[in-house]
Amino acid sequence: MEYLSTFEIPGAAKSSKVAVELFQAATTYDMPNLQEKIVSMMLQRKDDWFDVNATLMLFLFIRKMKWAIYIKELRAKIGQVLKS
Repeated sequence: MEYLSTFEIPGAAKSSKVAVELFQAATTYDMPNLQEKIVSMMLQRKDDWFDVNATLMLFLFIRKMKWAIYIKELRAKIGQVLKS
């Protein structure tokens, strides 16, 4: 709801779990601008920002996605995070 009024995602910036949940909601409700904003933020984060459970949730979720511009980059980031 905060994003809809401010176009900011401070909760997602603080927590990988919140970011993944927000990404899932943005995908479910077809909000491409929010999806892109979250993916961009996640790609810029250091590996230690990611919670293991959130990373696994994200991995399982994007496996279901057929196509999106950023999926390849996001998969690479997830692989990097899981390796570290």
